[in-house]
Amino acid sequence: MIQSAQSTGSDSVHPYTENDLEAALKGFDLTELRQLAVYTKNRLRAQGSRFRDVKKQIDALKIRSLSGPTIERLTQPFPSHQHQESQFHELFQAFLRTENVQIRRAVGAGPVELLVSIQGVEQPPFRFQEIKEQETVHYQCFYYNIHKRRVLSGRLTLSKKGNGAALELPDKVNNADPATHPEASGKPGAGERFEGKWQAKDSSTVFVDLIQSERSRNRNRIDLILSGGPTQVFAGVAAAPFSLNDPHSFLLGTFSTLYTLPKEYGAVPSVGLMLLKPGSASSETKDADLQQISYFLSRKVIAPPDEETTVKILNGWAQLAGLTGHYLGYYINTSGGELHRFSLTIDASGRASLNLPADEKPEEATSPEEQDQQVDAPSRFINGQVRIIGNYNQLLSLHFDFQRMLDQYRFRFLFKIGPAGGWHWGHGSGLGNDKSQPIITSRTAIRRVGEPVEPVIFPLSGKADFEIATGEDSAKLLDFFVGETEQHLTEAMTVARLKGTVYKTGHQAPRFTGLFRLYSLERRWIRDPKKNVNIRRYLIVKYPFRIDETGTAWIGFSKDSDPVETQDLQWGDHYLAVTFRMNDGSPIPGTKTDYIQFVFWYQSASPEDLTKLMGLSIRRGNAPEARVELLMDYPSAQPPAPTDRNYPFGDLTYEDVITDTTDTTYQEWTDPEENPDKLMIINYLSGKINRLILLPVDTVTQKNLQLRQKEHRRIYFFQACYQAMRGHNPSAVIDSLIRAHRHGFGTDEDDIQLLEKELVLFKAEYLEKTINQLWPGVGAF
Repeated sequence: MIQSAQSTGSDSVHPYTENDLEAALKGFDLTELRQLAVYTKNRLRAQGSRFRDVKKQIDALKIRSLSGPTIERLTQPFPSHQHQESQFHELFQAFLRTENVQIRRAVGAGPVELLVSIQGVEQPPFRFQEIKEQETVHYQCFYYNIHKRRVLSGRLTLSKKGNGAALELPDKVNNADPATHPEASGKPGAGERFEGKWQAKDSSTVFVDLIQSERSRNRNRIDLILSGGPTQVFAGVAAAPFSLNDPHSFLLGTFSTLYTLPKEYGAVPSVGLMLLKPGSASSETKDADLQQISYFLSRKVIAPPDEETTVKILNGWAQLAGLTGHYLGYYINTSGGELHRFSLTIDASGRASLNLPADEKPEEATSPEEQDQQVDAPSRFINGQVRIIGNYNQLLSLHFDFQRMLDQYRFRFLFKIGPAGGWHWGHGSGLGNDKSQPIITSRTAIRRVGEPVEPVIFPLSGKADFEIATGEDSAKLLDFFVGETEQHLTEAMTVARLKGTVYKTGHQAPRFTGLFRLYSLERRWIRDPKKNVNIRRYLIVKYPFRIDETGTAWIGFSKDSDPVETQDLQWGDHYLAVTFRMNDGSPIPGTKTDYIQFVFWYQSASPEDLTKLMGLSIRRGNAPEARVELLMDYPSAQPPAPTDRNYPFGDLTYEDVITDTTDTTYQEWTDPEENPDKLMIINYLSGKINRLILLPVDTVTQKNLQLRQKEHRRIYFFQACYQAMRGHNPSAVIDSLIRAHRHGFGTDEDDIQLLEKELVLFKAEYLEKTINQLWPGVGAF
C-alpha cells in the first residue's frame, strides 16, 4: 500500500504516487541512478533506519529481481555486477512502498537537483556528481605487523602510466604504536620502498605485485589484492569525505608478504587485512580515526605457527577425535527463568553445530517426553568451530560467531573435559539474537548421546520443574547449576553468601555449625625476665572458632585482637576448608601474616559424630609455615545472637600455655587424671612426629638446602645410635636411620663427620648396607 504525504497548506496538491517517482527519475543513466541509490541508502541510515530491516521489508514485497544480495550491489557506489536501469527503478519503487521515500525534481534552469523526503522529513538536496578518474592516486595503507604486534601504516601510489605501483613502509623511527603515538601513522616516513605493477582482474578487483627496491640477494615481496575495480581505485574511492562510519569512503584489501624477523627467528610468511585511505601524498589522519583503524585491524593477520605450536594443535586434534558425536546440553536463561535443552554436534574436522530451542515458551509439562510432544517450534541452528586448548588442564572450546546474513549471534562455550560417557562441565556466554541483544551467561553442561536431541525450553518455578526436565541426572545437574559443585567455574556460592542466602539443595549449609575450640602448636619469641633475653618457646594455643548456617566463620587469634570474619569456606563430603586473608597485605589481627588457610577432613557425614576434626594450616608470613591443627566442639555453650554483647564467641575465649614442664599451667594440662582431654591434645600437637614446619626466611642455595634445624635433623640419628648400642630390634634401628635421612641428616659436613665417628655402632651387615644406601660415599667401615 502506498502512503501519501499531504501538504499542510493546500488541498490542491495530489497524493504522491509511483507515477510521480517515475517522472522524477526519467532520463537518468545507470551511473546517475546508482549515485541516487547510494544517497538514499545513506539518508535512510541517517534517519535512523537499519538498512537490514529495510531489506527485509522489501523482501516481503516479493519482487523477484530484488533479492538481498542484489539490493546490496545496487547500493554500492561502484558497480560490481552489470545491472539494468529497470532494476534501479524497481528499487526506488520499493523504497517508496516500504519507507515512504519521495523524490522530486527541483524547478530551475541550473544543474539537475533532486528533492528527497523520507517519512515526511526533507533531506539535503541531491546533485549528481561526475566521477573523474585521476592519472595518479595516493593511499595511506594501514596493516597489522605480526612481529611488532601493532598496526603500522605506509603509502601506496598507483599510476595509470605503465600500470606503475610503489609502496613505502615506515622506517624504525616511525614504527611507534598508533594508539599512543598517532603521529607515527599519520605521517608515514620514507623507509623500505617496494615497486611493481598493478593489473585489473575484473571490474571489482585490482592486483598489485611489489618487490623491494633495494638491490639485495634476498629481496622481500608484497602482494596486494584490493576490493575495488580500476574506476573505483583511480577515482579516489568516492567523493564523500573519509570516514570509518562510511565503508564507501575507503578501500579494503589483503596483503601477503614475508616478515623478516631477527636472525634467531628466521622469516615468517603472513597474510592479513589492509585498509586504504585515499588522500594526497602528504595527507594526515585524525587521531580518533587512527585509534579506530588500529582497533579494526588488530590481529587480523595469519602466519604459520612454530613447530611447538603445530605439535600442540595436532595433539589437540587427536583428543578431539575422541570427543566427536552428538551431545545433549543444558543452560539456564537467567532473564527468563528457564532451563534450555540444546543439541550439539562435533565432528573431527573441528566443526560444531549448535541447535538451540526457539524463543517460543511451551506450556507446562509433567515429564520430558510430554514436553517434547508439546514443542513444535522451529529451532535455531548455529555453525561454529571447536578447539582443544590448554596444556595440563585441557579444555573444550567452542566458538559460534555472528553472521549478519543468517542473523546468527556470537556465543562461546568452554568445558572442562570430563570422563568418557560422563558430563562435561563448563559455562557459556554471548549475545542474544533479539533486538536488544542481551548478554547471556550461564553454567552449561553437555553429555554425549547416541542421537541428536530435540531442543526444548523448560519453565522453572522450582526444584520439581528442574527434576522433571533433567530426569535421572537431576540431582547431579542441580548441584552443578546452583554452584554446589565445580565452584571454580563461577562465583555462585560467594555471591549467595554476600546476599545472606543459602542454596536449598542437598548440601545447603556446612556439615556442622556452632562454637569450636581450635588447638594449634605455635612458636613464639618470649622475654625471659631472669636472663633479660628473648627465648624461643613453643606454646599450645586455643583459638575460639565459630561457623554459622550461612557459611560464615569467625576466629580470635589473640586475647586483645578483634574477631576475624570470613565467608571463604568450602566443604564437601569429607572436608572443610576455611581461609582468612587481608586483601590489602596488612597482617590479620592477632597474627603476623596476611593469609591463613585451615583444611580439616572427617569420615562421618553425621554432624553429631563430628566432635573433633584433624587438619592442617598454611600461613604466609616472613616465611611459609605449616601446622597440624585440631578442631574440637564446644557443646556446653549456645552461640550468641548478633545483638548479644559477647557476640560471636560468647564465653569461649582465647587461651595459651607454654610447653615447659616447670610451668604450673602446663603441669595441670599434663595431669592424666585431672585433664585427660588436654593431655591428648598435647600428645597430638607435639608428639614424636614434627607438627610444625618452618621454612627458612632467607633464600637457600642448592648446596645448603637445610629446611630443618640441626638438632631436629640429628634427633633420629642419636636415637638410632642408642638403639644399636642397646641391641634393639634391627628393624627399629633401620627405621630411625631412615627418619634421620628424611629429616635432612647428612646435608652438611658436620653431619657426615658425626656419622663417620659413630660407624662402629653400625658394623652389623644389615646396618652397613642401610648406611651405604642412605649416605653413599661415607668413609669405609
